[in-house]
Parts: sequence; structure tokens; C-alpha cells
Amino acid sequence: MNFLRGVVNTVVKPSIRWLAKRSSVVDNVVGRVRRGLQSVRFAAARLITRQSEKTVLFMSFGGRSISDSPKEIAREMMANPQFDDWEFIWALTGPAFAKHGGMRGNQGIADATNYDDVLSSRIRIVLYEGGDFYRALAKARYWVTNFRTPEGVRPGKGKTYIQTWHGAPIKRLGADITVEKAYPTKKRAALIDWYKREAAKWSILVSQSDYLTEKLWSAFAIADLPRQPMVLTEGTPRNVPLCAVTESKRNSLRERLGISEGKRVALYAPTFRDNQHTSKIGHTHSLALDLHELRRELGDEWVVLLRVHYLVNNSIDVSLFTGFVIDVGDYEDINDLYIASDVLVSDYSSSIVDYTVTGKPIIIYAYDLDEYEQAMRGFYIESATFPGPIVRSQAELVNALRTFEEVDQQWSTRRAEFASTMAPKDDENTARRVVAALFPNH
Repeated sequence: MNFLRGVVNTVVKPSIRWLAKRSSVVDNVVGRVRRGLQSVRFAAARLITRQSEKTVLFMSFGGRSISDSPKEIAREMMANPQFDDWEFIWALTGPAFAKHGGMRGNQGIADATNYDDVLSSRIRIVLYEGGDFYRALAKARYWVTNFRTPEGVRPGKGKTYIQTWHGAPIKRLGADITVEKAYPTKKRAALIDWYKREAAKWSILVSQSDYLTEKLWSAFAIADLPRQPMVLTEGTPRNVPLCAVTESKRNSLRERLGISEGKRVALYAPTFRDNQHTSKIGHTHSLALDLHELRRELGDEWVVLLRVHYLVNNSIDVSLFTGFVIDVGDYEDINDLYIASDVLVSDYSSSIVDYTVTGKPIIIYAYDLDEYEQAMRGFYIESATFPGPIVRSQAELVNALRTFEEVDQQWSTRRAEFASTMAPKDDENTARRVVAALFPNH
């Protein structure tokens, strides 16, 4: 049996994935089979599992981490005595499951250094897509996620699916993408169908702003659905930690990250590129920086935190730049990186929205602006309205970093205007308001 399982995992599954990435027909068949199996597993779990009205299942980025708005909602609920008799479950994929003690049978969170509050003792962990996961889906009255659930799983009667989404989009999504091959493995019609199937599951959308609601409504073609989710516009809970930052918290995080005292810190967090994708790997990222030259120019004063997008599957070797570049791609909660940094360098990522909550400067490193706008996805907003200066070359980036205090002053009004539109309600009480609205009787 172990031999057969090994053959399936090492030969059969990789071969199917290889074929699916090269053939839309195979990809479609594989997708249908996968959705069918997921549906059957969930249906079977519901037959043998009684639903609990006081159980919540949390997921973040498809099980990749304990983070984002689901984390802050969980934190708020667990700190409230009215939820003392509730059960909280978190679904994690293999690597995150192992990191948090799941492989050792731990029912709590093993990495307590990152969870020094009620989260460390109240959460039960299940393996995403494992048997316990489907039973947790069946048991929990409430599902809270910032991304999506398995395609073949539909909540059905009696479930409440709370979608928090993971960022206000700057680049176009889903049905709003007009370039046929913007997504390397899916035709546009199939992509739109995928978005609509996901949105059809939502009971409630927790929205950061009217802007976000409008863009998700369009991207997910929600107006075409027979049933539309309720919208709760009270801000995004994930940004609560950014609203009450102490100097000791910032210093503690910088020490944990290995940042030398007195250094200025730039967080470089670019989004993924649809034209950087390989069939065997998926999304990749080619770093548009000469790190040798960057260290020569800035190494005496600066440290760079490198955070590639979570969809990027290749690694970037920064071993030659110890002390100057720190790879934080696997760091679980990006809020810590926002707090530890002095400036954000990004591009068309939603991080430029959330970072405005910190009040710190943002630099838009848009080396491929024209190509991205015209040949890839395009944008929902005019680039002229971005909350920081647009630099097109490494030399311009270096100059902006050297003068970042001036950049901060020059762009402070624009950042505030941007935040007032994109994150108007984000404050230290957002999670409390959201939980009170989601669970009015508790």
C-alpha cells in the first residue's frame, strides 16, 4: 500500500499536473474530477458530522498561513468572553501545518513566539484538504477566509461563508481582465466562470471600502449571480495591528528579523507578473534589481526586506548579501514587516493601500509600467493617483531612497487622500466593529 501511495504521489500526480499545464482539455478534465472528489468528500463529511452553531473555521491564503483579516477576527473573538464556549479551527497546508505543530499532534500553535496572545491556546489545527478538514467544514457554522475554499465545496443551507478578501486591487482581476492570456493556464471565459463559482458561495463580504466592493463586484461578475452576498463595509480587520504601534513593538520586530540597530529599512514587496510563468513551476519572479550595485549604493545605511508575492514559487538566492538583503518571503504576517520598515517599495500590489495606514512613505518601482498596463492586466486606477512617486529605473529608486524623508513630506497629502478613499474606516477598532456586526447576538 505504501509503495502504491508513493507511486501516486511521485509519479502519477506530477504527470497529471504536467499534462494539465500543457493542455486546456486535460486541465478542464482534471478540474472537473478534482471538484467532483471535493464535493463527494464534503457531502460524506456532512452525513456523519453534526453542525455546531458555535464553531468557526478559519483559512488564510488557501491554508498557507495564520494571518490577515481572519487572524484579527479570530483574535477579537477569542479575547471576548462571550465566545468562551466557542470552538475555533484553523486549516493549514502541509508546510504551515508542520510549522505550527500539526505534524506532532499538537492541537494548538507551536510557534508561540509569533502568537503571544489568546491565539496560541484556543485554535485547533487541521490539515487543509485532509479528512479532518472536511469534517471541520461540515461541523463549522461559520467559514472565514480571505481567499477561497476548494472549488468543489459549496457551503449549502445553514452555513455562513464570510469572505474578507486579501487586498484592495490596483491591478485588474477576473472578469475585468481583457487580455486573453493574462492568466497563463486558463482561457478568459474559464477564468470568469471560476470567479463566479467562488463568489456564488459567499454569504457576507467584509469590505474595506466602497472602492473594494465595486471592484470585487465587477471582477467576480457578482451582478450576474442569482444570489448576491451581503456587504459589510466597516474596514479591513487585518490592519488593526498597524494602527497602534509602539516603539518597543517595532524594535522587537526589527531585532527578530536580524536588522542591525541604526539601519534604515526598505520593504520591497512586488506583485507577481503574468508573463513570468513556467509550466513546471507556476508563477516565478525575476528580480528587477542589481543587488550588487544596490548594496554598493545603499549598503552602509539600508537593509532591504525582500517579500515576493505568495503565488511566486521560485526562490531568489540572496545568500551573497547577508546583512543587506533579508528574504522574508516565508514570513507569515506581513503586518510585522510593515511595522519594522521605514518605507515600502512596491508596484501594483494592494500592499500600497494597506501601507498608507502606517502613514509612512511609499515608492512605486514601476520598471514595466507600460507593459503591465497595455499587455498584461492594466489598472483600476490611474497610475498618476498612486500614493507615492513612480520610479522607472534602479537609479531613480536609489535616489528616492536616499531622499526618502523628503519623499515622505512631499507625498504625505496624497497618501492621506488615497487612504481616505481606499481605507477610510481602518483603525484599531475595526475588528471589534466587524465581529459585532457579524455576530450581533454575542
